[in-house]
Amino acid sequence: MKKIPFYIIILIFYGCQNNSAEIQPCNLQVDNSITYSNGIKYSGTCNIILEDSLLWKTRTYKKGKKTGETGYYIPEGTLEYVGSEKNGKIDGDFISYYRNGEISIEGELDMGRYVGEWKYYDDDGSLNKTLNYNKKGEKIDSIMHKQ
Repeated sequence: MKKIPFYIIILIFYGCQNNSAEIQPCNLQVDNSITYSNGIKYSGTCNIILEDSLLWKTRTYKKGKKTGETGYYIPEGTLEYVGSEKNGKIDGDFISYYRNGEISIEGELDMGRYVGEWKYYDDDGSLNKTLNYNKKGEKIDSIMHKQ
């Protein structure tokens, strides 16, 4: 059995942070897509570990709405992805990583739609392909960098 790093154990016990410097237990409720803590719209950062998963996540909220999420691999604590949300949809820059720390995918989303240039890499860091999307999220071309 692999050892779980100390910081993961801390996350299990403490879970969430709000805007104050004090770490508090995570006690979030969702009602009509708004997240509350003790009956108040939640603003802050919440760390969760998903059951039967190799990931833990840090979720950021502002006035009850999720504004971002970062995933980490367990047990290393290395980044798996970083993304932002707006009105319940992934929005803005998105980047994901391989377990070894190399970038896997990077691009931009507009309210859940792929837009602009998306780059896909192999786990050795070499560029594999590039896909381009218009503002409607439709793929307009692709470039294969490896044969």
